[in-house]
Amino acid sequence: MAGSDDIAPAGKGPSAGSATLSPKAAIPDPAIVVLALAAVAGALIGIPLIAISLPLFVAAFFAQGLWPLPVAMFVIGWALQFVGHWFEGKPPEFFRDWRFLFVGLRWWMAKMSGRV
Repeated sequence: MAGSDDIAPAGKGPSAGSATLSPKAAIPDPAIVVLALAAVAGALIGIPLIAISLPLFVAAFFAQGLWPLPVAMFVIGWALQFVGHWFEGKPPEFFRDWRFLFVGLRWWMAKMSGRV
């Protein structure tokens, strides 16, 4: 029958030469996907969360009941940062020099504008 070579036998996945390809091979481990997304979120979401939380801490002194928002933003932002650095396998630069705490926001702004 024409084209019958394209059909894999029942119970056998598609094959490439002598290696049998499993449909599961194309599906990444969910834990790796979550960590990869957290690494990206650390850069894209974590830094702005931390930066926005700082003026909100000041505003929380004047607006009753506002303090949980900046605290949550600050903690989540830092958590995303550390997960991202763990996934990269590199420690944050501010572990070596505290002045790098001020570089993160500048780096993020350059990254978002396409200069990095």
